[in-house]
Amino acid sequence: MPRLHVALRMFISVGSWVSAVGSWVAALLLVWEGWSSDAELLIPFAGFTRDVGMRLSADLPAGVTLAVRASETDLTVPHLPVWLHVLSFVPQSVTAAAVGVGTLLVRRIVLSIIDGNSFDAGNPRRFAWLAALVFGAGVVNTTLNDAVTERVLRDLADSGRQVPIMFEPQPTAPCVAVALGLLLLAWAFRRGLQVSRDAEGLV
Repeated sequence: MPRLHVALRMFISVGSWVSAVGSWVAALLLVWEGWSSDAELLIPFAGFTRDVGMRLSADLPAGVTLAVRASETDLTVPHLPVWLHVLSFVPQSVTAAAVGVGTLLVRRIVLSIIDGNSFDAGNPRRFAWLAALVFGAGVVNTTLNDAVTERVLRDLADSGRQVPIMFEPQPTAPCVAVALGLLLLAWAFRRGLQVSRDAEGLV
């Protein structure tokens, strides 16, 4: 095996494992930070600028803080029920963990292609798992985060602590499109594997 080939395999393997472990550490840190602090909700496209957000901060209920960024708002709410508090940081930590697993799946696919074995028997299954990870991390977690945010804002309003924020649910269509694309690749690789086996049977 050429040295360049060996070096490339090693580079991809080490880089993938470092990236995966980093993602899993990030997931654990998100859980630790989320559990040890007040609930922090990420609200996308809040509908106002940073200056307006700063003025609105003065009208927030006691203990609730607001930080406006380019495309989202960080709303920190204290004294939530335990189950809501946990759900406030679960989506981000699960997404980070999914990125780590996905990185290792991509590593196996790339290595099989480098080795000249593109239609490895495991590649269709790996693409299917990648599709499941994208759908779970992108769609399920996004939906969960939106549901938690809406529930917290509604509970604050019901208790007389209205938060003046225009909340817009996050779009999930891009994640669905990527997941479907990965399923299509899984089908294509499975079909390629079948054709390759049929060709070998004719030889």
